[in-house]
Amino acid sequence: MIVRMAPPRGRISIALMAFSGLRPKSLGNYLGTDGVKLGDFAEAEISDSGLEFAKMPTMLIVRRGLSKVKNQYFTFVPEQGITYVKEYLEERVKLGEKLSRDSPL
Repeated sequence: MIVRMAPPRGRISIALMAFSGLRPKSLGNYLGTDGVKLGDFAEAEISDSGLEFAKMPTMLIVRRGLSKVKNQYFTFVPEQGITYVKEYLEERVKLGEKLSRDSPL
């Protein structure tokens, strides 16, 4: 699949836009000062190895500040998108990053 040719960070962006219907500005604002955080995955639990998801597909909450019409809403991320998120976070953990609910995706 062509998505696998993208770097891990780009793979997540592609997956969330393609599978969950997010707009680019829902992933992060224009200035890059706010974006999707790990805490926005409503059904996820942070562990030492990354994120663990209780349900698949999982719910992703788009906060008011990232919404085009300034209303909070939710969407779902399917298993394929979750796989890409987990792979990316595992790489970050291997590099020594401590993940929290406030960590940016």
